[in-house]
Amino acid sequence: MVNMNKKTLAGWQDSRFLPHSVEGEDQLQTLDLLQLASAIFDDITRFVFPLCSALQNPCQPIASAIILVDASNMNMMQGFDLRVFARDVSSLLTTCYPETIHKIFVCNTPSYFATIWKFLKGWVDPVTADKLIFLTPSEVLPTLEEHIDTASLPASLGGSHPWKHGERPLLDEPTKALLKVDELPPGPMKWVVDDQGRRCLVAVGSEGGKPRRETVAVLGDR
Repeated sequence: MVNMNKKTLAGWQDSRFLPHSVEGEDQLQTLDLLQLASAIFDDITRFVFPLCSALQNPCQPIASAIILVDASNMNMMQGFDLRVFARDVSSLLTTCYPETIHKIFVCNTPSYFATIWKFLKGWVDPVTADKLIFLTPSEVLPTLEEHIDTASLPASLGGSHPWKHGERPLLDEPTKALLKVDELPPGPMKWVVDDQGRRCLVAVGSEGGKPRRETVAVLGDR
């Protein structure tokens, strides 16, 4: 779920290229924030999809996601500012993560946003644009319930799930039972196959400035 507001858009626009120093070099480099967006989608494909597919509920592997965007704090001017954000993310999805998005629901949009969308649509890849659905406040819950269980929807969108934007993932009971853990560590994770052929969930990235490779769970481990 994405919380889209004035601060989010301003941050994207102002810090789309963030200067950062590189050890051993005096010259400042630039960090494209699209790399950060790419990291999120990489997490979805390398961690979330395999995890969901390993649960007993799916009748087939999970290979696409539904993205929820809360636009309740946006006004008309910020709506027009979406054009750069929409162009960048659309390009990222089309180039690097095709067919990983099933639907993108932009929730709590004002009634006039349909007019704004006519101008913004030209900035978005046509395939991605067809997956975007804009919902006014009265349309949010009835529409989302057709695709997502109410218990899995955050309370801010009319559901009963206690998770809030910015928090770490809250595991449900089937996932806890599968992984044999009550919560996940912060940071990136991925699945690997060990020398016994078992699928292992490994926390990667760095911690305290040192590379991290910590086994969090092993599927099939008794």
